[in-house]
Amino acid sequence: MLIPIKHDDQRLWVDLSFGYEKHIYVGSTAELSRYLLTNARVDGILSDEEVTPDVTRAVTRLVDEGVDWEDVISQVSDCYGIPADFVEGIVSPVGA
Repeated sequence: MLIPIKHDDQRLWVDLSFGYEKHIYVGSTAELSRYLLTNARVDGILSDEEVTPDVTRAVTRLVDEGVDWEDVISQVSDCYGIPADFVEGIVSPVGA
């Protein structure tokens, strides 16, 4: 998951991962389950220059394939773990 942060007037991206335990109390997860966060780990710090080209390429490819703009944003957000608002901020000229 990539989370944007501001540092010295520059946007950086924290590559964050979470560990968890899943407890299922009945026959299936749809019936009753609980997740316990066990840890969080910073896997790296990336600059805009490292993140933007990949995101822009993914968006351009999906737009070229005729995918609806809202679905493009949703898919890229899910794929890269970037909040949808920030995906739109990175690539709004592509979809315009």
